[in-house]
Amino acid sequence: METRYVREVDGRYEADVDITVEEWKSMLQNREIFGEIYLDMILKWYNEVGHQATSKTIMEKYPSNLIKSPYNGNVIGLTNKILKHLNRFEVIYPDGKEAKFIVPFEGWYENCKKGKGNHFVWKLRDELSQALEELGMVDDQKFQSEKDFLKKEQENFEKALQLSDEELLKKLQKLKLEKKIPKQVTSQKYNRNSYVAAYALRRANGLCQLCGNSAPFIKKDGSPFLEVHHVQWLSERGLDVPENTVALCPNCHRKMHVLDLQDDRDFLIKTLKNY
Repeated sequence: METRYVREVDGRYEADVDITVEEWKSMLQNREIFGEIYLDMILKWYNEVGHQATSKTIMEKYPSNLIKSPYNGNVIGLTNKILKHLNRFEVIYPDGKEAKFIVPFEGWYENCKKGKGNHFVWKLRDELSQALEELGMVDDQKFQSEKDFLKKEQENFEKALQLSDEELLKKLQKLKLEKKIPKQVTSQKYNRNSYVAAYALRRANGLCQLCGNSAPFIKKDGSPFLEVHHVQWLSERGLDVPENTVALCPNCHRKMHVLDLQDDRDFLIKTLKNY
């Protein structure tokens, strides 16, 4: 394994971390490497101007009951997983101490001067930022509030419901079924494709796909009321595609989120294979 050294250039800490965009994309899709905590951290930095911030800034922006910043420990944990996966190099300071932050980040002290009052700035590596974008994990469209997000989502959904079967299928055929990670928006919700949701409801034909009972009531527009559910949750990096989407009655939908029984998941997976 090659040893690479951190060097200080004009107040910035640098090292030869030659991880490609494709390598980052592969690792971002590996939950053994980028678990929820690590992915959440990376996305917080991505959403900052220039994809850079101090951990103090992030702590203030996303308040929690933690007194001390968890990000130093998180970066160490993430970097250990990255280096183990690549098995290509290690990064150390000239004094022999391990340098962990510099693998997913570049860094420097505010005012390029180490000392009291000068916090350390972390900047996502350009290749990592590009990988996030190419995977569709970030969204250029930022909703100002959760209300705006839900309003826009509902508008798109209602438009999708007005499409004919043929038009809806054409829209679905255009969707890429490659493995994607849900997009994060400022409301911390996950983008759902309106065409996928409309198709799932139409495919269920008014019947809950878990209990088999009819929808509990008919809406004013004459359609049966069912709720769309992703068998593998979007928060668990499930895909927003017809092959992972079912229509459930409100009772079964709540059951899936409260109990999340494996037998129910298996039943829904088997049901989807019949289409």
